[in-house]
Amino acid sequence: MKYKFIRLLVRKTDGRLPTIQSIAEAATTFKDVKGQRGRPKGAGKTTKLEDKKIMKTFFRLRPPGAGIEMRELHDNLPKKIAEKVGWHTLRRRLRAFKIS
Repeated sequence: MKYKFIRLLVRKTDGRLPTIQSIAEAATTFKDVKGQRGRPKGAGKTTKLEDKKIMKTFFRLRPPGAGIEMRELHDNLPKKIAEKVGWHTLRRRLRAFKIS
């Protein structure tokens, strides 16, 4: 099938038509073996020591039996850790606790 006909059948995620060049590139790399994406399983951006500091800060800020805003936790972390980890990541890591 010619690329100009494939172009009429497919759409990009935003609804627009793809270019013929992008269809040609996708066709040539379709059967290529893809490399690993992301971090290896079990590897994190922060070290065990940094994780301990995050937890220590979390328990220091959170009143017993209450919730905490992740933005507040992120603002109170040491600067080096705060630059590494966003507050969305903190929310994911502390899912077991009462957070908001």
